[in-house]
Order: sequence, then structure tokens, then C-alpha cells
Amino acid sequence: MTRIITGRSRKPGVSRAKVQLNGVPKSRVLQFGNQKVKANHLLPLQDSTDLFKIGDFDGLRSRLHSDGVILVRGLIPQQTALNARHLLLKTITDKGALAPGTDYRDGIIGCDDDGRYIPGFTVDALSGGLTDDRDDDVEGWLDVGTSQTMADVFDGKALRSFLQMLFGGADKFETLPDNTWLRLKGKGDVTIEHVDYYYFKRSTDMFEKYGQGNPVPVDIVSCPECKGPAKKGISLTCELCHRDYHEKCVDETARPAKSNATWHCQSCADSPLHLYTCWTALGHIDIPNSTLAFVSGSHNSTGYDRPRRNEQLPKSLSKSLRWSVPFEPLDPGDMFIFNVKTVHCANKNTSGLFRASTDTRISLTPIGRQSWPDLISKSQL
Repeated sequence: MTRIITGRSRKPGVSRAKVQLNGVPKSRVLQFGNQKVKANHLLPLQDSTDLFKIGDFDGLRSRLHSDGVILVRGLIPQQTALNARHLLLKTITDKGALAPGTDYRDGIIGCDDDGRYIPGFTVDALSGGLTDDRDDDVEGWLDVGTSQTMADVFDGKALRSFLQMLFGGADKFETLPDNTWLRLKGKGDVTIEHVDYYYFKRSTDMFEKYGQGNPVPVDIVSCPECKGPAKKGISLTCELCHRDYHEKCVDETARPAKSNATWHCQSCADSPLHLYTCWTALGHIDIPNSTLAFVSGSHNSTGYDRPRRNEQLPKSLSKSLRWSVPFEPLDPGDMFIFNVKTVHCANKNTSGLFRASTDTRISLTPIGRQSWPDLISKSQL
């Protein structure tokens, strides 16, 4: 049985039916990830747009550091975002995914021959591959993903200029366009609660490639747990700090499921990892159309070396998550920037419209990681 999370009751004399939250009555039960949540239990996600407008990058850094997420509206020019949206929708129009006789720019979902809604699309921008492999038009999608229209959103001047100010210089960060997804969420689509950390640890070499973690001198050859000699072949090697641990010294729940799986020790898994996701709305997005929700501060949780079974969440995380969402709809060009360990999800798309968005990744460079603590200290003075 799914547990419904409820919140405080309304004030006397206030009709719940007349109170709206981002497109829905506050009394409505919504699905966020795998949870059923009453709308009046949702928390407001702090909007950082005012800080952006007055150029308060100290405030933006402080909020990203403490909450693990910032929302900046209008970061990408609206027409730039709309151009990307229209390109995506025009592409699937040619594939028969939109309702016949409608303006493709509206994104109204079509149905198949059996009357079922056409499912959504998730495309790797720089390979052209779909996650469900149902569309073999790799070349066509690759043309879309590598187009200047899309690059202007996920790797363009507007984003780079913002990141340069946020992280203290062009040499402090690196954009990772080869880790970019183009998304059209269909009716009924929902994104389960997760952190990006586990996907990128399991399926990419991102952490090793971009030097995350805390490398140690190569002459340290003892197991950090028991201090005994750690020998290759009978040890687990952390891919970030390169320390060798006796397998018997590592908690069973923290050992890799497969012998060839990437493994991070507890110290590295719980350390600050300066990889971030930049998620951009390409259209008007409210709760019925599927918005993002976050657990503020969750990137500071511990136990990331011990994920829950069959989930992409640390075992130490509470089962009852309080979701923070934008209380006002998103517009084209609005962006979330969040840490790779920030817990997030998206609620079920109950509308008949495709929800268009892009998400890409950025990493701090070695000099950026070195300077970040000083930037945070100054921002909190």
C-alpha cells in the first residue's frame, strides 16, 4: 500500500478547492517519484532569481552550497529555449508522435493505432541514441542534438557566462556536453527519486575522468581500516583516492555487487563532489506537466557508499522525504543547477502535452575545486 504524505490543515474559512499551487488545488494527491504526496505538504523551493538579477553571486554560491540546488529563472534567453523546444517537437511531428491537425508547437501528444498515448522521448544529445531503443533514427537525432539550436541552450554563451561568474572564472569549470539529454516527457511519465551520483558512477567514467575525490600518495599501501598491508588482488581499490582496502574490512552492504564494478570508499563517497546538473525548461511547465522536486540539503547526507537495494538513494536517507518544488510554473529558459548528490525526482505528467527540457553536466576543474572553499567562506561573511 502506498503511503500518502499529508501536511498541515488549511486555515479556517479557506476553501482548499480555491487554493492553487503551481496549477493544482492544494488538496490534490500527486505522485512525486514513487511517493503519493498531498499538494499542501510540498515545500516551496527557494527561488534564486532575485539574487541573479542583482548580481549577488555570493548569495548564489552560498545557496548552492547549503541547499544543493538553485533555481534561476530566465537564465537562458526565452527565444533560445523556445527554438530548442520547437526543434524537438518538429522532429517528433515527422515521426507521427503529435496529435493530427494540431500545431506542433503546442506539443499535444498523439495516440497510436490502439488509442494509447505515444510515449515520451529521452535522447543522448551527442550520440543520437534513445534510452528505450524504439527509434533507430540515430543520425536524425544526432543532427538535432549537435545542432547550434540545442547547443545554445546546454553549452551556449548564456550558460557559460553565468557559470564563469558563479564559480569565479572561465578556468574554474568545464562543461560536459557529452553528458547531455534531450527530453520530451509523455503522459504518465514520472522520474523516480534518485541522485545522479549512482548513475554516473555505474555507467560512466565521469568521476575518474574529471578528477573528483581525494587522491593520496602512492606510497600509502596500508588498508585505511585495519592499517595492515593491502595487497592487490585481495583488496578493493577506490577509483577516486586509489587507496586499497581489504574486502573483509569493508561493510558487506558497501561492497560492489560485481567484481568489475566501480567502487568508491566511504570517505570519497561522502566527500564534496563538484559535479553539477544544469536542467533547463524548454516550455511552460507546471505541476500537471511534470515539474522537478528536490530534497534541499540532501547532498550533505552520508552513507553514499551504501545505496538502498534496487534504488539510487543512500541507505541513510529518511524514507519520508519532504519535497521542495517551485510554487510558480516554469517558463522557457528557467534553469535548475544542482549537485550530483542532491536527491530529486519529477512528478507524473498528467497533462496531454509533452514536457520539453534538456539536462547537461558541468565539473569544477582542479583549480576550481581548490578555490571553491574560499569562495564559500567569503560568501558567508
